[in-house]
Amino acid sequence: MAEGVKMPTVRSSLNYYRLTIIEPAEIGRFYEAVLHFHRLKQFTLDSEEVLHSIFATDRQTEVYMLVYQDLKLEIFIDSEGEKGRFTHLCLEYDNPDEVSDHAHQLGYRR
Repeated sequence: MAEGVKMPTVRSSLNYYRLTIIEPAEIGRFYEAVLHFHRLKQFTLDSEEVLHSIFATDRQTEVYMLVYQDLKLEIFIDSEGEKGRFTHLCLEYDNPDEVSDHAHQLGYRR
């Protein structure tokens, strides 16, 4: 840890895990019918700023948020099968601003 930088006290939980699939039909056939997830929402990720700054692409994609019990999945449809493009893990903190400030003090971008 950097000298003089105080680490915040944080409590975190896993908010969701993100997956990429090629076929949108797998949402219903597999995730809903087999694994018993249900849809929370569906949207098109089309913000050029988000696509470029976070995912380094300009290709719009359909996104499904699914839930089963306490587990949430965010599923990106990528018909080109570009593995790793949208991979991420979302952690939720009680005090996200404090965590963000601390990361920024250590040299990470916001």
